[in-house]
Amino acid sequence: MTLDRLTITDFRCIENAALESNGSNILIAGPNGAGKTSCLEAGYFLIRGRSFRQPRAARLIRHDSSVFRLVGKLNDAESVHNVGIEGGSGGARIRHNGSDAKNL
Repeated sequence: MTLDRLTITDFRCIENAALESNGSNILIAGPNGAGKTSCLEAGYFLIRGRSFRQPRAARLIRHDSSVFRLVGKLNDAESVHNVGIEGGSGGARIRHNGSDAKNL
């Protein structure tokens, strides 16, 4: 499965960001504290439904925001999956191809 597009809103230190692969690799570069690891963590969270750094999703929300949103397009060998996760202090809401998902 490949992550072809990722849109990040209010996740960790990232207010807004969008990454798109167009079938090639993505290089993320920048100084310390710029959000490189946060981009990787956002992609991981979108795919796995959890963070590799923080067990509580509410702690992933950017300062002065109430929720974070991650939206992406995943491709596997047979189909395209448009997925989104909105996380807040009340838990997470997951969408798959335009419909609410009951579980991850």
